[in-house]
Amino acid sequence: MSKDLEERLRREGLRLPDPPTGAMQRVRRAITSDVDERRAWRSARNRPRGLALAAAAFVAAAAFGSGYAVASNAAPRSNVVVTRPTIDGGIGFLPADGWSSINTGFTNSREAPAAVAANLPISEIDLSQGAGNLPRTTISRLRSDGVVLFAIFYPRGEVEKVDRSFKTAALPLRLADAAEGNIEGDPNGGNASYRLTRAVNGWNVDVMVFFGSPKPSATLRAAAEAELERLIVSEAPGP
Repeated sequence: MSKDLEERLRREGLRLPDPPTGAMQRVRRAITSDVDERRAWRSARNRPRGLALAAAAFVAAAAFGSGYAVASNAAPRSNVVVTRPTIDGGIGFLPADGWSSINTGFTNSREAPAAVAANLPISEIDLSQGAGNLPRTTISRLRSDGVVLFAIFYPRGEVEKVDRSFKTAALPLRLADAAEGNIEGDPNGGNASYRLTRAVNGWNVDVMVFFGSPKPSATLRAAAEAELERLIVSEAPGP
């Protein structure tokens, strides 16, 4: 560009009216907003993606005897942390191949500890409600080769009359000692259900076993018996 042409453009530019103040403010806001959005996007993209998974892993890896534990042999999804804690005490079902289990461990509230074990995946609904609730959805999905165990643990010494109804026993508990039926609000339809009540290590242990068949096979009963043998009942904490 020649110096003469550059000078003419400069002089003509000085004669043009300035843009309205409002228009300039709108342009400035638009540019500022776009820059802020790009910065926020870059910040979110660079934020560590493992924060949520790390929090989930911390909860799932809590000690079996003092917190909530989950164990399952189902193929883990990419956003699910599956743990197999080392257990040398506590209360609930030990992890085992082919079984899913959830346990509250020892609770610090007045809610009784509880545990669930099933030879099928525990439903998302039951998982969200925790081990302290009867896993009704999982029970309702039982097939003929399925079985669910639900155990709840009440400290002895609170009601003498109740304590007398729990016969003292040692581990492992036996399915052969369970009585068929006698489960209030049984969600298992016409399928076989059993209940076993025993006093173990300072606890009144109430175990319910739900089969997916009115007449479970010897193989299925043996599987339930084996899982019952994996029930851990450590000494009840003192008052």
